[in-house]
Amino acid sequence: MLRSGRHHADAPSSVVLPPTAKGCGTSSGHGRRLQLAERVRIEIGVAQQHSPDRIAAGLGVHRSTVFRELGRYSLIARDGRWGNDDTYYSAVLAQFWADQARARP
Repeated sequence: MLRSGRHHADAPSSVVLPPTAKGCGTSSGHGRRLQLAERVRIEIGVAQQHSPDRIAAGLGVHRSTVFRELGRYSLIARDGRWGNDDTYYSAVLAQFWADQARARP
């Protein structure tokens, strides 16, 4: 799994994960929401075809957190299965949708 602020051998040299925000360490408390930096790490993990379990381990969150995130904010393949080539997850779109869902009317 990629670590924040590190280059990956297979990634283009311009791809560097942002460091996680202060206070968003590996211990996730009840009700803590994912930040954009964590969503970027999920997006890169999906692009590299890592399993949600492996992505969750790299983030230090429970696997259900990643499964829920992908279930809520992925654009799903026509056959309804996650993980196909035409499944798409965007960290920026996911953050926008999460902010919209959290906003009060």
